[in-house]
This record gives sequence, structure tokens and C-alpha cells, in this order.
Amino acid sequence: MEVVATQHSVNHMATQLARDYRALWDGLFSRQIDTDSFQIGAKKLKDSRFSLEGHTFKTAEVGHSDTDETTFLHSPLQSRGGAWLVTLTLLESYNPAIVVASPHSPGAMDEAFSIGASKEYTSTFSQLVQELTSAKELYD
Repeated sequence: MEVVATQHSVNHMATQLARDYRALWDGLFSRQIDTDSFQIGAKKLKDSRFSLEGHTFKTAEVGHSDTDETTFLHSPLQSRGGAWLVTLTLLESYNPAIVVASPHSPGAMDEAFSIGASKEYTSTFSQLVQELTSAKELYD
């Protein structure tokens, strides 16, 4: 397996893999990250795109968001939102008392309301994709 990323992401990953950050990650994730995970490094993408299973994916570096050097990935594949909504509905039918959603903020509550929140988010996003005229308009 080869891990690839944009140059800015590779640089940011290097800071996050440094020993100084190990204590932070151990504190946030209660030693759930094994030592081998800190040995994984990414190779720089040659031209901001890569192919997987016959599909080309394009990266875009957008600067700071919830972390430094944020990158998003454009996938030309059709949305799988419908399948995700079916899965969420099935999960909801079990009436779980606890749902550990991932990723989520440290200290966030692991409660069943996250299923409904995910369904609402997915439905709203799908609706906006249909209503808006461009990806930029959707992003803004």
C-alpha cells in the first residue's frame, strides 16, 4: 500500500508524527494509536491527482480549516448518500442507547442522536447538490 498526499499535507503530517505530538494524541485517544501508526509517512503526489480502480481523484489545497494545511479530495464517483441513509435508518431501528460516531470532537457525547444528525446532514447536502449550480456555490 502506498500513502500519498499533497506536499503541504505531507509537511503537516510530519509535524503530527513527531515525538512531541505523541503525548497529545495519547491523551486524546487514550493510547488507542499504536506505535506503528506513527511510522506511516506519505509520498508527495506528482500533480495533485491520483488514480484508483480506474478513477482519477483530484486534490485541492485550501489552507486552514479545523487544522492547518487542509486538503479536500474531489471524487468523480456518484454519491453513495442513498446507501448511507439506508444504513443509518437500519442502525436507528436498533434503538441504540450509545452510538460512537467517528470522527468527533474530544468530549463529544456518544449518544443515539448522532444517527439522526447524520441523516439530516446527508439529506440536506444531497438536496443542496440538486438545487445549487456549482461546487463553489455548495462549498460557500
